[in-house]
Amino acid sequence: MRTRLVSMTLVAVGCAFLWLTTSGWSGVWAGDEVVTLKIPAKEIPVPSTVSPELQKVIATPIPNTPVPETVEAWKAFAAKFDAVAAENARAFAKAVGAKIEPTTIGGVPCFRITPKVIASECKDRLLVHAHGGAFVLNGGEAATTEATLVADACKTRAISIDYRMPPDHPFPAALDDVVAVWKALLATHDARRRRPRAVGGAPPQGPRDRVSGGALRGDAGERLHQDGGQLVPERRGRYQPGAL
Repeated sequence: MRTRLVSMTLVAVGCAFLWLTTSGWSGVWAGDEVVTLKIPAKEIPVPSTVSPELQKVIATPIPNTPVPETVEAWKAFAAKFDAVAAENARAFAKAVGAKIEPTTIGGVPCFRITPKVIASECKDRLLVHAHGGAFVLNGGEAATTEATLVADACKTRAISIDYRMPPDHPFPAALDDVVAVWKALLATHDARRRRPRAVGGAPPQGPRDRVSGGALRGDAGERLHQDGGQLVPERRGRYQPGAL
């Protein structure tokens, strides 16, 4: 347990450091004093081991986006971001032939994703997905990008949870929604045969976005364990859990 906590702390510190450096910050806090942290400039080559399409994505400069300072500004920023992400999600679904349908599970809005092909060994399986987006982005259909791609790759059905987010719905609203969906799915799936699988992560929208899905996956498992008598996700994936 101690080793796990230390590992999680190191991951959190590493992600926070990456965020500071990519955000253009030049200092960190030590009490009330700002200590300057200078990083020598260097060029990092695009890996040649990935596809030309992914090389193009990696080579795209990271935008230095100003952080909204008011609730209204956050909402406007999220709405603009989500509109673009939703368009991308629909394009991904069309490209792989997946079907996305809005639904409600446990009182929580979700999206049911059916890939073009479902493997025979996966006909009774279900992947449950909690999207990323720093707990403020990727709401609505924008939440489905990663779930669609994973469902297509695994040839299995998926549920992507459109959980509530700040500023209108602060913690623990998102966690409550994920747990509610999981419990509702257990009531409709024969856990003795094949329980739902869960995956947490984020659509590949940028390094700052890949945080909330992984954290929610871990937190939901812990909540279910504490509740007692609830089956926790059997297969759990976490991608870049920066929000620990």
